[in-house]
Amino acid sequence: MFAVVVSPPLRDHRFDLCIFFEVITSLTKGGPADRAGVQDGDRLIEINGENVESKTHNEVVEIIREHIPKNEITFKLISEVNDKARRGSEKSSSK
Repeated sequence: MFAVVVSPPLRDHRFDLCIFFEVITSLTKGGPADRAGVQDGDRLIEINGENVESKTHNEVVEIIREHIPKNEITFKLISEVNDKARRGSEKSSSK
């Protein structure tokens, strides 16, 4: 897991990313999230310290929108590869 701080340019207020069920599905090349190191397939764990793993898509989008006026957001993410490994180990340990 890793954390990134995404700060769009002042007056822009866009983080230039798309999320589908807490997974980053697309980024604008050169946009704030891309420059911060976010990658397609990363999964959101926390937004500004708030766990979003059990939140609905709409709740996650609303949390992000609430932070737009502050012009900065911190994402705690897990890469796609590490997330698959993590979920695989959770499944095998629950058997």
